[in-house]
Amino acid sequence: QGDGSCLLIEAVNISEAADAAAVCIRNMLDKGKRVVVVSEGPTEELHFAMRRFDLPSSGCTIDSWGQDALQILPLFLQLLYAPCDPWKMQQFLSLSVSPLPRKLRMALSDIIADTGGTGGKNWKTAIEEYLKSFSGKERADKEKLTETWLRPGIVPSKKSLKSKDLTQICSDFRAWALKRRHADENNDSSFAFAAMQAETLSMIVDARNQPEWTSAELVRVLSDIAESFPSVQTYKREKGGTEGVFSPGSILAPADAIVWWNATESSVPSLPHPFWSGKNLTQLKENGVCLQPASEILDRQRSAWFKAAGFAKERLILFFARLSGDTRERDEVHPIWHELIAPFTAESAANCIIHARDVLNAKTGDELFTNSSREYSVATLPAFREVWNIPPKKLVSRDCESPSSLEMLIGCPLQYVLNYNADIRQTSLLGLPEDALLYGKVAHEVLERYLTSCKKWPDPSEAGKEAGILFDKYIQEEATILLLPGCDAERARLKSAIVASTRLLVDILKKGDYEVEGVETEIKKNTG
Repeated sequence: QGDGSCLLIEAVNISEAADAAAVCIRNMLDKGKRVVVVSEGPTEELHFAMRRFDLPSSGCTIDSWGQDALQILPLFLQLLYAPCDPWKMQQFLSLSVSPLPRKLRMALSDIIADTGGTGGKNWKTAIEEYLKSFSGKERADKEKLTETWLRPGIVPSKKSLKSKDLTQICSDFRAWALKRRHADENNDSSFAFAAMQAETLSMIVDARNQPEWTSAELVRVLSDIAESFPSVQTYKREKGGTEGVFSPGSILAPADAIVWWNATESSVPSLPHPFWSGKNLTQLKENGVCLQPASEILDRQRSAWFKAAGFAKERLILFFARLSGDTRERDEVHPIWHELIAPFTAESAANCIIHARDVLNAKTGDELFTNSSREYSVATLPAFREVWNIPPKKLVSRDCESPSSLEMLIGCPLQYVLNYNADIRQTSLLGLPEDALLYGKVAHEVLERYLTSCKKWPDPSEAGKEAGILFDKYIQEEATILLLPGCDAERARLKSAIVASTRLLVDILKKGDYEVEGVETEIKKNTG
């Protein structure tokens, strides 16, 4: 009662709570205490906080929906529907596990970052470039791989995916996941869950017996399936750290301190909605079928909570964040806290609550939370170099330069060398072209196609109509980002600007009696 044996550390958000927990755990471990961390949910935030404070990991779990292996099938299915969302395709290509090779994924990611779309000429060229290095049966296998896993927008807009096709996709994905599961040296269970995900979806498709599925229906079903899977341990426990249990009832022996991580109301496992009425339960019991009532399940949960609390020899510390997880919704403290402080006076209960910011600022008055310092060797930064001497043979000129590369060569030779000779460039992972670059790219391509195909200058109004047709065709092939919901006004403005520009350009060319000799023609000139 105010002596520090029972404490609630209250934080604004989960990150602040994790840092405060890491400070607490570090000081207890430095004093040689045995610490057990109890968590009924994901511990990823705590894991990374302990890493920041140079502590051994007690293991880490993440929700099943956060595992890359369980995102492959949902993303793949959503990408089948037109228009294909480039953002989702970038997420699909950037997953840490994938049926597609990394080299191909990076090349396709660059295409999306450049054009803002999938499935067009540049996309197909990148796939063909990848396949060039294979021949015979190996090439056939790689072609089958790309055809299986790269099918953006094959389901037309406002259409649905047939159930038989969906069942086949689930079967193929399950076979791949099980193959990866058996081949994985780290025994990663997420592949087993991915196989279960596909099998469960296939069973639901058969059970519902509906001929077609929309994208929204699949997203809802897959979300429900993911929530039914348990959290998975993604980081193993390291020697010299805390011990971690994922259920309060799993503690089997006393410990110096019990740290109850993320002690929130939302972390308490919810009871399933009762299927049987009281009358049904009575009838079942009379016929020898005894089902466990909800009250007994609640009593078992409560007993497990008090078991964990009772095993704390010196301290029981609960960490609670007002804003819970990614939803940022206000949460309440775990029910065990109210039961623990029920015998206390209001003053004693208030003395048991400490704010996380006071723990981090060492203003609690409790020596346990003193932010003790550790000695580290200081690493010196490399000496400043004003001039970089590079052997001339390393600076090989390119056969062909673009206007942008020439501008870079003249304006900043160092950037040119890093970009084109050293191949050090800004990453395009999970990137899409900025609006100005995207609009310029679309306008450039539409005008190039028009000027290349035009043999005789028509009336400017006719030229504008033709440019509009080429615009619609191009964004269907390349800039699919402009076809997504909410982009109608943006797409209409861009089309109107390109049509007006084409009319004006053709009017000027026609009045001046000009002819187009070439578009993007290579000019040979020694740049020195």
